[in-house]
Amino acid sequence: MRYFEDLAEGESVDLGEYTLTPEGVVAFAAEWDPQPFHLDEAGAEGSVFDGLVASGLHTLCIGGKLLVEGFMNDVANMGGRGMSDIRWHRPVEPDETLSGRVTVAEKGEPTRPDRADVAFELTLHGDGGDDDPVLSTTFRNIVRRRG
Repeated sequence: MRYFEDLAEGESVDLGEYTLTPEGVVAFAAEWDPQPFHLDEAGAEGSVFDGLVASGLHTLCIGGKLLVEGFMNDVANMGGRGMSDIRWHRPVEPDETLSGRVTVAEKGEPTRPDRADVAFELTLHGDGGDDDPVLSTTFRNIVRRRG
């Protein structure tokens, strides 16, 4: 387990990958973001995307999943304070594989003897690797201090 004191500003960790499927894109959209360009090819024709694309909310959830499974499960995380600066850099298509990276952006002063705030910058990249960002955001979390 990594505590506040174990995290270094500027450190980055690769988070693994997630491949979207057409069925997964449509299922997520049907439940959470039922806009025509997320639901089927016919509804996407003539849209600004000119084809089926994943919901930005779906992309954000994938980022959260990769962040938790690839990093936060090994951090003494006590919960989130919020997200800021959410950016969707380009649409994500079905069958695309996303990879994530988190950077410890800022360690705040302890708010209590047992905890402190940490800002984590998350970036998801598409099939083009580091030159192909699809999403970026900053998570602010409460991290337990050692002792």
